[in-house]
Amino acid sequence: MRVLRVRFRTSDNHPQSLSRAIERVARSRRKQQRGDPPSPTFPRAGTTLAQRRKIARMSAQQRGGARPVVRFSLAEIQRAAKAAAAQQRALGGDEADAAEAADEAARAEARAQRFSKQPQRQQQGIRKKYMRLAANSDTSVRPHSVLRLALDAVMHDLAHAGDYAAACDELKSIRQDITVQHLRDPFTVTVYEFHGRLALEHDDLGEFNQCQNQLVDLYANPELGGHPHEFAAYRILYCTLLRLQTDLNQVLLTVNGMRHDSAVKHALEVLSAVNTNNYCLFFRLYAAAPNKGRFLMRRIADDVVRPVAVRALLVAHRPKPSAAQLAEWLRCENEAQAEALLQQQ
Repeated sequence: MRVLRVRFRTSDNHPQSLSRAIERVARSRRKQQRGDPPSPTFPRAGTTLAQRRKIARMSAQQRGGARPVVRFSLAEIQRAAKAAAAQQRALGGDEADAAEAADEAARAEARAQRFSKQPQRQQQGIRKKYMRLAANSDTSVRPHSVLRLALDAVMHDLAHAGDYAAACDELKSIRQDITVQHLRDPFTVTVYEFHGRLALEHDDLGEFNQCQNQLVDLYANPELGGHPHEFAAYRILYCTLLRLQTDLNQVLLTVNGMRHDSAVKHALEVLSAVNTNNYCLFFRLYAAAPNKGRFLMRRIADDVVRPVAVRALLVAHRPKPSAAQLAEWLRCENEAQAEALLQQQ
């Protein structure tokens, strides 16, 4: 059995559509059955530049001008492959030839989609949902002026509706468009700082960590502005909460010139209080946390300080302190929280 193999040449600017690829396979198969010599589908090696230009010009005339890029989903490619197999059986070919032709057509379309160098289309709509970048995702992005309007719309929605999930999705979409366009300006810093503060308010440490990692690179350029002292303090508290000693050492190397700032000074005192188990100092600092640091302080108190402090207090005090006393000493929200700490011991 002789298997037909047809090679396809796709242009970066005008990739072949799947239907044209399948038609070429069928045409080549009919020529082989008639005994005609196969015609080259792309310039052979050794052709001159003038010959290549002539072939390209003739191909463009046959196509009737530039064709738009056509993208297919995997399900559409599979359906087209089945249709190509049925067409080959109708022409008298066997199933192996049809399957080979359909598979080659699918590979040609995949190569055309993968290597097409299409510029990002500018989208003027303000709203856009976040989606992960993939081969078949929408490549449209919003320009800088529209992104500013989108950020204003997110702030307006938060002020009236307070839906963090929707706001987070919109902000991630804005950040994605910023990344695709390689924007590095004061507006970029504003977006990441706003999303980082919002994530702290809603205890979303994952999104906060992504924002602060980007801000570290952006703050390396002083011309972009921003609030590096404030977020340096957040990074110290974040590393204290999660016990990230390696990251904490790197942060401490970068804050030597910021120790005069009140937020950085507060964060360093919190770090010292946690490392030395000075619970009295920690809870005094807990009540005086600046900016959005109070949300990280709340997590540090719940996850790191209070479970250890209550054990030390139970050992040091006889008789056992009451829930009201623990609530006062450990700055609990209510006596029920202090009672829960006692029950855990």
